[in-house]
Amino acid sequence: MIHNKNKLGIYLSAIYGVIALIILGGNTEGSWDGFILFILAIPFSFLSIFITHYLNNILGNILFVFLNMLWWYFVGWLFTKIIHKKI
Repeated sequence: MIHNKNKLGIYLSAIYGVIALIILGGNTEGSWDGFILFILAIPFSFLSIFITHYLNNILGNILFVFLNMLWWYFVGWLFTKIIHKKI
């Protein structure tokens, strides 16, 4: 059995993934929905946009969400390390 101490990171990235699926899968007007996803992971979103700019729309969205889910996983890992004072 795999033991993962970064449960917070998994939860945060899963929540971001669900929010992204709801926003990107929904039928909405305008670009505010994509902006919400951008703001939720602002530091990593700049890198994600730079990378996904050269991909088609569907692949770009998938990669954008995946990279930002990695960001939230890292945030959870960092927060867990700070709380346990192992940094």
